[in-house]
Amino acid sequence: MKPNALTPEQRKEIDRRRKGTLDRFVYQRLTAVLAVAAGHTPEEVAHLLGVGLTQPSEWLRVYRDEGLDALCTLAREEPSNSDD
Repeated sequence: MKPNALTPEQRKEIDRRRKGTLDRFVYQRLTAVLAVAAGHTPEEVAHLLGVGLTQPSEWLRVYRDEGLDALCTLAREEPSNSDD
């Protein structure tokens, strides 16, 4: 996957939202976008954030196709470790 090129304005807005959120899932998604734009692979980002290998790619797709607001409002992706 090619790194997503971000304009300085996009980078600034993503970083502003990342610093302003208390939601760890939103924080992870925004961190993933910034990290891939900085040249890290989705695999490196997955390892860094402790998520599955497909999640960073999915987050990048949502950001690319639907925008920043959509990325920040995705349903929570909490792991389902219980049998509830």
